[in-house]
Amino acid sequence: MANGYSSPPVNGYSNPPVMPPFNPSFVPNFPYPNPYLNHISQFANCRSIRNKLPYLSQILSLKHAITCLTETWLSSVFPNSLLLGDQEQYFTVFRRDRNSRGGGVAIIIHSSISAAQIADETIPGSHELLAIDLDINGDLLRVICAYRSPQANTLQTDSLVKSILDLCSCPQPTIVTGDFNLPDIDWSVFPLPQPNRIAPSSQSFLDFCQLTKLAQLVKEPTRKENILDLVMCNHPNLITACTVGPPFDISDHSTVEFKFTLTHSIPAFTLRRDYKNADYNLINSQLANVDWNSAFSKIAHVDLMYDLLISVIQKSIDTHVPWVRVSITHGKLPPHLERLLGKRFHVWQRSINSNDPDDMREFEALNKKFRKELLRYHKSIEKRIIDSEDSNKFFRFMKRCSNKSKGVEGLKNTNGSLVMDDTGKANLLAEAFANVFTVDDGIVPNVNPVQQIGNFQEPQFLRHEICALIEKWKRSSCPHKCNSLHLGRANRKVQYTIESSSLDQKEQ
Repeated sequence: MANGYSSPPVNGYSNPPVMPPFNPSFVPNFPYPNPYLNHISQFANCRSIRNKLPYLSQILSLKHAITCLTETWLSSVFPNSLLLGDQEQYFTVFRRDRNSRGGGVAIIIHSSISAAQIADETIPGSHELLAIDLDINGDLLRVICAYRSPQANTLQTDSLVKSILDLCSCPQPTIVTGDFNLPDIDWSVFPLPQPNRIAPSSQSFLDFCQLTKLAQLVKEPTRKENILDLVMCNHPNLITACTVGPPFDISDHSTVEFKFTLTHSIPAFTLRRDYKNADYNLINSQLANVDWNSAFSKIAHVDLMYDLLISVIQKSIDTHVPWVRVSITHGKLPPHLERLLGKRFHVWQRSINSNDPDDMREFEALNKKFRKELLRYHKSIEKRIIDSEDSNKFFRFMKRCSNKSKGVEGLKNTNGSLVMDDTGKANLLAEAFANVFTVDDGIVPNVNPVQQIGNFQEPQFLRHEICALIEKWKRSSCPHKCNSLHLGRANRKVQYTIESSSLDQKEQ
């Protein structure tokens, strides 16, 4: 692996850190995902997600691009890490909680899609509303998820309609999902007039759909004989299929699955550095042949010396550490649960088509059996962690379950473009801080000199201390994201570099 390795392709992937100019001799040629790919998404009324986390994990393992949930029944004390579980690295979750029993909405987005929350709203006793903007390799899409309480009156419904109307007034296509609890609307005749008299709230909602040219795509009942859960879109060719499926675990609402087609596809894989297969003999040889004394002698500040050191290390990574393709995959269920899940779907389908009470009772029994086996499977995973007697693995699991940090969400630059990568967001925040920075007026106040206590000694850098510190470096602790394995195997040359630079004689 003496050949150099270039930066990864930029088709849907974040750009690498900006480093000194470097001409690679090898460019990885990986096939890209097929364009015009159907992106599968799902919408479901959970009727409390707190007691259905194993089922949610199974839903997320299907790799849906978008998962919209209503009646989450969550509060601010319930962390996203516990909601997503072992799928946290693959998804980003946006929530609008009611913080009381009932209600609440959430949108879960695949991590390969850039997403930013643009609006959320809660009206007590009326509704919860959440809206996000997506950027799928250049294709812009707005997704709205709402839950309207059955007790909402006409004025409250008008308020919800106005909020959605404002959010639909955008140039990009918009998908609206939600449980609107309007059972008296006959969607089979829409947009024609309703055959029967309907409530003012329902009429207000229908007027809104006609005004925004939203097409309602759910054609089968989602709760008993009523279509309560809706999927609407204002772009005629965006959603190519919309089907009603089995309930979300033991919820009394059926799920809705829909496919949408965009010009660009979601990447099926990502690229990462393969540090285990790097050529460390060449890396150490390259570092040993650098004239560090000459390089550092021309630099007067320790920060600039550090930047030079990091740039050389990064160049060694670019040259001798290959890229490896990593599929965007998720955990799969054991074979017996996969078979049980497939049987559950077929029995539900048969019960809906036959309308036979015996078939429905068979589905309910099979649903309970699947739920029991799924809970047992997830308990076995936790038990294996406990029985392993590995304290690090146990505390990592507990930390993941209790982690409430959300990080910095997507930011928009001056051009209105969405910035999702950490480096871009850091630069935007730094630019914002710089705009309000006060220029020093040059006036130095008169202060009494502070008497120095004791003898000040120049700092000394010992080789064994440098070795110990470098070996303890973690990826997250290095501002330039140099891999700890790379630093560990190349640390002898790096130690010599720092030691021979006479840092104790430079400006600190």
